[in-house]
Amino acid sequence: NMDLGKDKKESGDGGRWNIPDVDFRDVKTRNVSSSTAGAGSGDFHVYRHQRANELRRIEALEKEIKEKERDETWKKDADAHKNKVESQIQARSAKRKRRKERYKKRKKLARESTQSNDESQNDSVTQEKQASSS
Repeated sequence: NMDLGKDKKESGDGGRWNIPDVDFRDVKTRNVSSSTAGAGSGDFHVYRHQRANELRRIEALEKEIKEKERDETWKKDADAHKNKVESQIQARSAKRKRRKERYKKRKKLARESTQSNDESQNDSVTQEKQASSS
C-alpha cells in the first residue's frame, strides 16, 4: 500500500487506496517497457496497449483544443455579426425618425400656408364687401 499523503480515513474509498486528487489528463504516461530487443514476450503487448492509450489521450486533448478554438471563433464572429446588425437597426431607426420629422414639418408648413391663404382670401372678400357697400 502506497502512502501518497492522505490518511486512510480521509479517502472516499473506505481507506483501501491512498490516491491523491490529480488531473490525469495532463500527466504523460511513460513507457517503462518498450518494443526493444530483450523485452519479454508479453511486454510488447503491454507496451502496445500503453502506447494506444497515450495516443488516444493525446488525440482527445487535441480534439478538445480544436473544439474550444472553433467555439471561440464562432462566438467572436457571432458577436461581430450581432454588433453589425444592431448598428444597422439603429441607423434605420434614425432614418425613419428623420423621415417622420420631415413629414411632420412639411405637414405643419402646409397647414400654416393654407391658413394664411384662407385668411388673406377672407381679408380680400371683406375688403370687397366693404368697398361695394360704401
